[in-house]
Amino acid sequence: MNRPSFRQWIRYHFDNFMARGGRSIFVSLVAVFLAALALLVSIRLLLEAFVPEASDTGLGWSTFVTFLQLTDPGSMAEDSVSSGWYRVVAIAAGVTGIVLLAALIAFITNAVDRRLHDLRKGHSRVVERHHTLILGWEEQRVSEIVRELVIANESEDRQAIVILADRDKEYMDDFLAIAVPDRRTTRLVTRSGNPASPLNLRLAAVGAARSAIVLAGCADSAPQAAKAESDARVVKTLLALRSETGGGGLHAVVEVFDPAVRALLEGLTDFGVVALDARDFLSRILVQTSRSLGLSVVYDELLSFDGNEMYLCPGPFEGLRFGEVVFRYRQAIPIGVMDETGVLAVNPPQDRVLRASDRLLVVAEDDSTITFSDHPVAEPSRPARVTERLAREQERYLLVGRTPKSPLVLSELSKYVLPGSSVDVVPRMHPDGGAPAGIPAAGAGGLVVSTMDVDPLLPETWTSIEPSSYHAIVLLSEGDEHRLPDQIDAETILILLLIRRALEERGAPGTTVITELVESENQPLAASTGVNDFVISSRLVSMLLAQMSEEPSMHDVYEQLLQEEGSEIYLKPASLYLEELPAEVPFADLIGLAAGRGEVCIGVRTGRPGDPGGVLLAPPKTDLIAVGPGDSLVVLAEDET
Repeated sequence: MNRPSFRQWIRYHFDNFMARGGRSIFVSLVAVFLAALALLVSIRLLLEAFVPEASDTGLGWSTFVTFLQLTDPGSMAEDSVSSGWYRVVAIAAGVTGIVLLAALIAFITNAVDRRLHDLRKGHSRVVERHHTLILGWEEQRVSEIVRELVIANESEDRQAIVILADRDKEYMDDFLAIAVPDRRTTRLVTRSGNPASPLNLRLAAVGAARSAIVLAGCADSAPQAAKAESDARVVKTLLALRSETGGGGLHAVVEVFDPAVRALLEGLTDFGVVALDARDFLSRILVQTSRSLGLSVVYDELLSFDGNEMYLCPGPFEGLRFGEVVFRYRQAIPIGVMDETGVLAVNPPQDRVLRASDRLLVVAEDDSTITFSDHPVAEPSRPARVTERLAREQERYLLVGRTPKSPLVLSELSKYVLPGSSVDVVPRMHPDGGAPAGIPAAGAGGLVVSTMDVDPLLPETWTSIEPSSYHAIVLLSEGDEHRLPDQIDAETILILLLIRRALEERGAPGTTVITELVESENQPLAASTGVNDFVISSRLVSMLLAQMSEEPSMHDVYEQLLQEEGSEIYLKPASLYLEELPAEVPFADLIGLAAGRGEVCIGVRTGRPGDPGGVLLAPPKTDLIAVGPGDSLVVLAEDET
């Protein structure tokens, strides 16, 4: 190989030097300026030696004048003593200065623009502390979680939410500016990068974060391969979190599809991980809301940080019984006890004696309203009607849509209904025109399951089905990888219109219709169909993630509330508790009436079930509550009777 020429050698090293970035360009410009200054001063000195002027100039004067002419061509007027060839040098200095100044301005502009571009890309280090870290990006999920966390942080100053995702920072900022315009006391910081990269996690100040939410990379309706890839990314992200935090000081809430992966993550005892099975939670909520009309409004408020929510709080209640402690809070409603080992008892016996290490699970509007009193704030004055119970009977359900949640819904429903109850399943038609495979005709617990081969989008289907013959109709959002969430919800709303028309024609307002929607923005459209209750899947999952990021123990709380064993939330007719209706009674009396039946009353439902103002939770115990014949009490009870 031939040796490179001197020119090639110089060019090679010059290219390497310039490739180092802006600093090399600045150094080069300074070097050119100094070289030009030295050259022009040398020419002036040579002219002075061979073409002497009348005046005394010298090295100092020549350097000063040439520097002024290079930096400002207008300074040529300062050289009033020179003439002839000296002015040619002055002109050359002015032109050279203009070229160098233009290059310097271009360099500064380019450097500032590059720096601003880097800042917009989110490559600077986050200096927040005690912030919530959201890892991953899914537009609907992120906006809902951020809204909830903004409400949760409202009572605190200078809270921050940091989002790290493999999206462009400018895109994330623009989206969140529209989706969450009201930030209140919360700062929202976005950074662009791979959440599974330890380097990017350090960029997001993971070591100073109080909690992390790791989002799934796809929806529940995505193909199995996409779900497997999402779970793999979640595992990698958790391992990166674990390596950066040393397994302590940070708890993480994650979305996982595969049960085996979920069990593996929950087994990381040295690292606080709450793995959410969103499909299971949604299935349970769908079943419970179908059996207790208006319950979705209660869950919507409890899961949200807006309005009443659940808190775990200590208190000076050692030696008191649970039934006594309930009346030691003016507005908060104790509904459970968690001992020092983390075992939770929802709706414990009224005579359970509390210990100093116990924590109460309370329903309250804000933690500032949880104030313990040394004396009872109110006393109930009415005897409970313990013998009054609701009669149970076999039920008929109609399940519209066969989704991955369908088997879970059927399994959960079989735990509540009497043997011999039935469920008819109407699968939606696939985009290719075919219906999915059927469901086994026998369910668990004596639940009879059958599949109807009809198209729910045809009006004649609802003429033949007669929806008024069912106790409840549950309409699932059947998604797939081919359709967007808005398309899925649009189809759901069309089916709702057909169901409503069929029910109106038969005059059957008693049939409960529970609808699952994917996007919360579509709820106002579906509300126009007159449906009873909504379950917004994306919103509920987002609220669960937000609550568990603030308090990991909430996972155990909802696990207990949403299972058939033990106590669940029911809306029971007020006539079970009061002989004469309408009546105006203190809320403390309603608590006492429910306690006599082994229940905890947390509120009252009045008016339309879908009306947000129709449910009143945790009012002050001394408030008088107007209760009518069609109203219900919101209670924690072991069954619906």
